[in-house]
Amino acid sequence: MFNKSYIKKAAAIAAVILAATALPVNMANADTQTTGSTVTGSTLTGITANQAASEYTEIRTASELVEAAKTATGNYKLMTDVDMTGIEWTPWDFSGTFDGNGHSILNLSVKTVSKHTMMTYDGNRKEYETYGSGFFGVLKDSKVTGLNIYGARVEVTSTEPCFAAPVAGLADNSDISDCIIKDTYVSLTDSAKMWGTGGIAGFGSGNLDNITTDVTLVCVDTDAAVRDEQFMGGAYAAGFLNIRNCSITIDGYDSDHGYVHDGGLVGMYMVYPLELSKTYQGEVLNNKVKGMITFFEDNTDRRAYCQANMGEVMNWTYAYSGFTSDFKRNETYDYSVTLLPEMCSNPSY
Repeated sequence: MFNKSYIKKAAAIAAVILAATALPVNMANADTQTTGSTVTGSTLTGITANQAASEYTEIRTASELVEAAKTATGNYKLMTDVDMTGIEWTPWDFSGTFDGNGHSILNLSVKTVSKHTMMTYDGNRKEYETYGSGFFGVLKDSKVTGLNIYGARVEVTSTEPCFAAPVAGLADNSDISDCIIKDTYVSLTDSAKMWGTGGIAGFGSGNLDNITTDVTLVCVDTDAAVRDEQFMGGAYAAGFLNIRNCSITIDGYDSDHGYVHDGGLVGMYMVYPLELSKTYQGEVLNNKVKGMITFFEDNTDRRAYCQANMGEVMNWTYAYSGFTSDFKRNETYDYSVTLLPEMCSNPSY
């Protein structure tokens, strides 16, 4: 986390050889140009959806990664660690397969949001067209595996509904597995009604498996007049991604004037849409959380959800076992002071 000294990486991370079988992308209108800017149902609109490549496109340099992010679909594989120092990354709206191959993206810097939006839902099932920020902005029907992220900084200021996270701000029916996220800082300053930060993903559905994180998360609410719905989670902020065999280290700071939903694992667990929530069976298995969330909720109509596992649970429709934690809920009551970490020098790899 960011309250200690860091040293540069002494050696490159050993590559983990993973299967290179390309997975097809399941997208509507795969051979046509679509318009609009939302993700609804199984259609990613506003993106040209081409047929998935039958083989992986290999990535070895930062410039090759930037070039890859200009396409919305495909199968990609990292062949070495990629240092993103000096590059301001635009969140990648993507549907396909990204194999990190055990390699790392180093020193990623993100200060903008996705070009497209995805529908998100608060606890009252109110809908919001929402932007995402992270390595991926909107991740749709995708598989991300073996990708490590070291020394990333996602720092976004917005007035729109938004979720920010290291891997994907928004994840729709997507699987993220076998990743390491370390020395990473995610900060979202927002005045919207619906927003939040996550340690792996922001909002969405899919699966998180075998992921280790060490992240600092910050939420700063800039409109005291709006009773917003704010979310923070060490794994993800809100939604219903399954979480299995994940090790989460979180240092969270949340200054909110609305409704706080914070959790060591998940800010709010809720299955959507409503019809799916009647039958869906999820899994939250064999996870551990270490760390603290420091927060205030400046609101007379108090909720102040903050727990080691899940801040608020809207659907108790998941298998749950094997959870361990060393977590502190640290609520403060001076609403005039924005809560921020004590920052040392930024880690560099």
